[in-house]
Amino acid sequence: MHTNGLACLLNGSLNTNLNHCNISDNQANQGGIFIKECSNISLYNCIISHNGIGIHIYSSEKISVNFCDLFLNTHYAVVMRTPSRNVVIKNCNIRNNFRFGYYLEKFNFLTIMNCNIFDNMLYGIWSKLSYIYARNNWWGSAFGPAYTALRKTSRISLGFTRIKFFPWYLKPINNIGANWKNNEQYLKKEMVIFERKIEFSDKDSDLDGAPDWWEEKWSYNPNSWDDHSNLDPDEDALSNIEECYTDQYGSSPYYKDIFLEIDWMGSKDHNQSNKPSSELLKDLIEIFENQSIKLHVDTGELGGGEEIPYCDLQFSFCRLRDLYWNYFLNNNLNNPRKGIFRYGVICKYCPDLNFPFIAWDQLDTFAISAEWTKETNPYFSIDRLIVGAIAHHLGHTLGLLADNYDGIDNYEAGKTFSIQWWKFRNYKSCLNYYWKYKIFSFSDGTHGKGDFDDWSSLDFSFFKNSHFEWPKQNN
Repeated sequence: MHTNGLACLLNGSLNTNLNHCNISDNQANQGGIFIKECSNISLYNCIISHNGIGIHIYSSEKISVNFCDLFLNTHYAVVMRTPSRNVVIKNCNIRNNFRFGYYLEKFNFLTIMNCNIFDNMLYGIWSKLSYIYARNNWWGSAFGPAYTALRKTSRISLGFTRIKFFPWYLKPINNIGANWKNNEQYLKKEMVIFERKIEFSDKDSDLDGAPDWWEEKWSYNPNSWDDHSNLDPDEDALSNIEECYTDQYGSSPYYKDIFLEIDWMGSKDHNQSNKPSSELLKDLIEIFENQSIKLHVDTGELGGGEEIPYCDLQFSFCRLRDLYWNYFLNNNLNNPRKGIFRYGVICKYCPDLNFPFIAWDQLDTFAISAEWTKETNPYFSIDRLIVGAIAHHLGHTLGLLADNYDGIDNYEAGKTFSIQWWKFRNYKSCLNYYWKYKIFSFSDGTHGKGDFDDWSSLDFSFFKNSHFEWPKQNN
């Protein structure tokens, strides 16, 4: 299972076994196995590698993970959100994950036994008000787990939680994890590209797909055939045919354009709207203009962008996907906005705080939980939080992911005076959690040690050709 938004979504499922599966290279912020309100789920002898989240558990019980390898996952190897019980992970390798091995929110109960937990960048285990039985594991050192980031071994969080981790093994445990390896037989990936054809009714003398008026406007010869379907002189990943379609919105084939549609949910409070602030959006547009990039944000001015119905019921990934089809593509497989516009939807409470997701194919979409984000960041205005999240996730659609740089989406870098904050404080980018709502800009790499040049790393085609394969996966 590869290159999915969610590889497995188990929702209210019972008695489900996943044996000898390779779940790798799925969406860089979500991606892996999602288990919600389930019971008696078993994962055995599986490879779970390079997903945004390896295993995501909500309100479930009797979950067993045995003899599996979880490595190179972007955010979490295992995350437990709403309270779950009788979750047992045994005989597994939890290693080299980019942020967390295990991440537990309030009132979860987890047993970890006979596992190798090492070389996870931030924490082996981070927990808040949960109970963890974690005896008889290897922590990357004969001295056991670390309590601070000063020791190069798996770190566990202190605070209001209970983690029983003594005794531990003094050396790595052998003969655990999956008994097979990633190889070409399992990693062969044949992608089927759905081609959308944009046609115009205007006169086209040379039958090259671009109307005469557009060719004359941009100094092409309307009587000489050009390969406009593949020509992209400004290298913004929009072909001349796509630029012809967006000419009505002010695009140029010789100047980089980015198109973004934003829809927002109505609010019960008629004095408050989730529509992005036009003034703050102007600030964001100006930042891109200073980099010779024209950012077009459609909140109703470019044929899309609208208020959508308020959702009272518990929201879900499936319903979020439906918003994409109903309000962005209008249930039209050949809608030309697909592959031209990125799409953002602003909810009250989405399935996660704010995140990019895949609704059909490619990472061209993100969701923002406006009310939840405000509760988490009470000192910022909701208008600033919404536009800050838009800028951040627009960066993800441009290929700026944790794979690119350790300062991107680094939870600890947002905590003032932590080691990660000191390391990346000069990375003045909205992709850095510390700066996410303080500035709307990407960084140019000129701010000193720990900075990164986002602008030079933009991949304009990423939202229509999202590649998640990690080149070091077989190491």
